[in-house]
Amino acid sequence: MNINEFYIKSWGEDKTFSGIVAFTDPHNKEVYSRKFYINFPESDFKEEQTVFNYFNDCLGTKLAVDIDVNNNDEVIDFKLEVDTFSDFGNNPKFEKYTIQLISTYPEKNKILSPIKNQPPYLIAFEPPFTSGNTRQYFNGVKNELDVFYEFEPPFEKYNFFLNNLLTYKGRLGNNTDDYFLISMYLDNKTYYGWIKFKLKVQDCEVEILDTYLNSVENERVSVN
Repeated sequence: MNINEFYIKSWGEDKTFSGIVAFTDPHNKEVYSRKFYINFPESDFKEEQTVFNYFNDCLGTKLAVDIDVNNNDEVIDFKLEVDTFSDFGNNPKFEKYTIQLISTYPEKNKILSPIKNQPPYLIAFEPPFTSGNTRQYFNGVKNELDVFYEFEPPFEKYNFFLNNLLTYKGRLGNNTDDYFLISMYLDNKTYYGWIKFKLKVQDCEVEILDTYLNSVENERVSVN
């Protein structure tokens, strides 16, 4: 069963917890939502020593990462960055940090996805792959590499990474190399390339390992 959305309606620390969960039934693929309410009796209370996780302590100082694929011009072509959203309407309040790749010039520097009839459109690739049968999409793109939720005090112990559970669990969670496929429009010509990256949120690791841009116009690139 896939959990699509999770909303907190009320949260009384060590007392009550209620909200709404939306999920996809694995049998009929229908989406359902259910309200829940949990009451914590005193007999369930147990004090634990917790080391709080904070986004800035983990990856905040390492992002954004500027990416110059065409190393000859010293121009930033793409960025691996963080989009921050503050949900003050939620109880408790929280910050949502989304790690994503963006293009600094979307009309010329394109982030490619495999061509398919409907979203979501993926942008993270594992070998073997090729730039053939790919294109840039603007809607329905699955560009969230991971998401971190950071709650206001005294709820810091619930801070957590999704750890790719709703994004690229099967790809970023293994030991296979990860890539973005890109194309760049230079001097009225299109060139294909890739960006090799590493993202291990549980180890607080993020790094651009290598980049490549084909020097031949319109020639496909591939990694085996």
